Amino acid sequence: MGAEQNRPGIVVAGVSGRMGRMLVQAVLDSHDCRLVGALEREGHAWIGQDLGTAMGGAPLGLAVTDDAVAAIAEGLLGQAPAAADDPQVVVVTGMSGAGRSTVANVMEDHGWYVIDNLPVTLLPDLLRLSAEQAQDLAAHGSPVRVGIVLDVRAQGFDTLTASLETLAERGWRTHLVFLEATNESLVRRFESVRRPHPLQGQGRMLDAIVREREALAGVRASAETVIDTSGLNV
Repeated sequence: MGAEQNRPGIVVAGVSGRMGRMLVQAVLDSHDCRLVGALEREGHAWIGQDLGTAMGGAPLGLAVTDDAVAAIAEGLLGQAPAAADDPQVVVVTGMSGAGRSTVANVMEDHGWYVIDNLPVTLLPDLLRLSAEQAQDLAAHGSPVRVGIVLDVRAQGFDTLTASLETLAERGWRTHLVFLEATNESLVRRFESVRRPHPLQGQGRMLDAIVREREALAGVRASAETVIDTSGLNV
């Protein structure tokens, strides 16, 4: 895979606003990440336009969309194509309330076999069994593509990065996706469905979100794709 495709992919929501424009420019100027999605609210004048042109500059070859699912799918799956017999695993994790279920649905729509909250310690064994079927699946035009959706409570979560490195050494094409959102967005989402944060217990929701963000900092730093869903309906 080329250097461009190895950089983390960033989806920016609210690209017409002051903060959105700043984020877009920061990503474009960065050598450490790449812009893979540009989102605006439904009915906005920029929808369908090239982002660069809409911002008053040169075309970027990236259309502004109000389809969050499509943007997330591009961030997840818009990678260099693998060979038909190249087994792949995408692990989706991140903040609770940031949209892991939405991404899981996107992957299923793209033909991925998705497993929710598999204990990380079982990941190598599961994928070894999947890989044993790779030759038969590839013969029918169906490569082995597995999506694992995890939250910080998953058994063995602290070994996730090491497990993915082991899988890569065994020939798997791995990709780690991290979903995040602002504290305010996450609080609003949990309050709208009247559910506590998974780590909240008897404490404050905001404190639980902060603890989760701190616990996930290392995994976020290892992710190939980071998607901020703050402005999205997930």
